[in-house]
Amino acid sequence: MTAPILWKHPDLEDELLRSDRRLRVVVYYAAALSLFYFGKPLVVTRVQSHRSEVEGFYGAGARPSVHEAFPCRGCDARSRDHYTSPEIATLVSAVNHAFEYRRGDRGVQAALHETVEVMRRLGRVNPTEDMEHLHLQVPPVPRGESDKVRLWYPP
Repeated sequence: MTAPILWKHPDLEDELLRSDRRLRVVVYYAAALSLFYFGKPLVVTRVQSHRSEVEGFYGAGARPSVHEAFPCRGCDARSRDHYTSPEIATLVSAVNHAFEYRRGDRGVQAALHETVEVMRRLGRVNPTEDMEHLHLQVPPVPRGESDKVRLWYPP
C-alpha cells in the first residue's frame, strides 16, 4: 500500500507534527483525497520557514507568511510533474469545499494552486515553473475563539 504522505526531507514530518493542529487536519485530508482519487501520495515539500527564507522567496520586505507563524499555519506540496491539471483542480476544489478558511470570507482559501501567475500576483520575485506547488493553510485563531477545525458545508 502507498503511504498517504511522502516527505521531501525527513524533518518535514516533525515540522508538521509541531504545526497548528488545524493545519494537520487539512494536510491529512488532502493526502487522503489524493490517495483515494488519484492513487498518489501527497508529497510535502515545505512546512516551517524563517523570515530569511520567506524574503529569499518573495523579496526583501515580504509580508509575513503562514509558514513563519508559530505554530506554523502553512504547508506546501508538490504539484508540478505529480498531478495533472484536472487532478490539482479537483484536489484544490475538494479541500476548499470541506474547509472554511475564515467564517464569511470565501476569498481566502485553505488550498491554493500556486502557479507562476499566482506567485506573481502574490509578489514573488521572478517565479519559474519549477516553483509551482499546492499551498495549504489555516487562518490565525481569532481572539476568544476555539482553535477547533471548522468544516464548511454549503447551504
